[in-house]
Amino acid sequence: MANLTIVLCPHCANTFDYPIPDVPAQGDELIKLTTCPICGGKLKVRFEIQREIEVMRGVSIERRLIKPAHTIQAEKGE
Repeated sequence: MANLTIVLCPHCANTFDYPIPDVPAQGDELIKLTTCPICGGKLKVRFEIQREIEVMRGVSIERRLIKPAHTIQAEKGE
């Protein structure tokens, strides 16, 4: 089962579940283009990427994660 987040549509003000995408290797944010399943409006869903660096025995390991958010406010798409 995929991890889901809640997205708020700026067109109709309804919320819907959206799958959390895989984290890209580079960049501080990820923008996904989609449409609202309720009203059909075009949306841009912006995910922020956070970095965690763990150091153990002199070796650092970097992990990139989607920043957790309870509800993501989508933007109107073109």
